[in-house]
Amino acid sequence: MIHAASLSAVLGEEGLRGGPGRSHGVLKSPGQLARHYSPRARLVLLNWRDEMDLRLQISNGKLEISQCHVVAHSRIPSGKDFGGVSVLPRDAAAYGRAIYAELHRCDAAGAGCVIVEALPAGEEWQAITDRLQRAAG
Repeated sequence: MIHAASLSAVLGEEGLRGGPGRSHGVLKSPGQLARHYSPRARLVLLNWRDEMDLRLQISNGKLEISQCHVVAHSRIPSGKDFGGVSVLPRDAAAYGRAIYAELHRCDAAGAGCVIVEALPAGEEWQAITDRLQRAAG
């Protein structure tokens, strides 16, 4: 994965300012779109302390827990009552390779809502976080 600091070293800050959706030419990558792929199901990014906190946030969001598929990487809920629970790697590169296949799997399973555990801060996670935030709309 190429990080912003690496690009900045080669392109300078001006080269990084174009950003997604700001190009006036032909897009070279879907990642340049202001809105990226999103599943048919509603996508929600959440950060939870434990399963009880996750369930409370789902309830407060007026979501039906049995329709919620959870995609986690560090705080894994039991799976009881959820539509599904998936565990992705905690490594950014491996997570990046797995996330879209997992979102497609949630759609295929009929998820009404896909809850993705918020990703860690850090340069290696920036691009993935950006794409998920755009997918969440």
